[in-house]
Amino acid sequence: MSRLFPLLLIGSLLLPAAARAAEAPASDELASDPVIQLYLKFKSSTARLPGLRADGVVLKQDWLLDKLKTELDRDGITVESLALTPEKGTIKVRTTQGVDAVHTIDFRFLPVDWPNRTVRIAFDRSSAAAGDGLIARTLGTLAVGVFGMATGDPLDKLAARQPWASVNGNVLTVKLDEVPSLKSTLDSSLMGYKLFDHIGIRQLSTEQGAIRIRLGLMK
Repeated sequence: MSRLFPLLLIGSLLLPAAARAAEAPASDELASDPVIQLYLKFKSSTARLPGLRADGVVLKQDWLLDKLKTELDRDGITVESLALTPEKGTIKVRTTQGVDAVHTIDFRFLPVDWPNRTVRIAFDRSSAAAGDGLIARTLGTLAVGVFGMATGDPLDKLAARQPWASVNGNVLTVKLDEVPSLKSTLDSSLMGYKLFDHIGIRQLSTEQGAIRIRLGLMK
């Protein structure tokens, strides 16, 4: 069965015609076959993952800015702007506690380490130096929200604190499997198999006015 699982998963992504045939009411014998039933369950599960589309999911700049402001605009922090290009993303954050300052955070996504459920984001900060806590809070919120949209499970509320996000030099590391709000999604299973052991983030990238997320089959 361990070898059958990936084959059924690939089939659910690449052979929609076979699924339609199995769903046809006239084919009672075919539809009752346990392998076909399992196949259809895979198809149903993977259909709920918008990031598996050929071009992935595109999250528009204005929408992302609204989400960042909703999550972060409090306690003396205001997200003023978000700009996305193929080269990088730029977030401007104003802080009013202590010294009133505007912090500019330029970022780009590094290759995803899916076996360890890890997203890394390289960044540069300018102006009054943004502290590591502000970096983790801002880019960590962005990374978790992006994953939620790729899996069709947008998060209504993200954690106020990010113990799952750490800064080392100019790289932010986000451990997705340690984010409480993502746990149920990452642990989702079908017939005893975890979907996200076989499907994961292939690529995160910025483009003009958007972030693109692609999911794909893992080897």
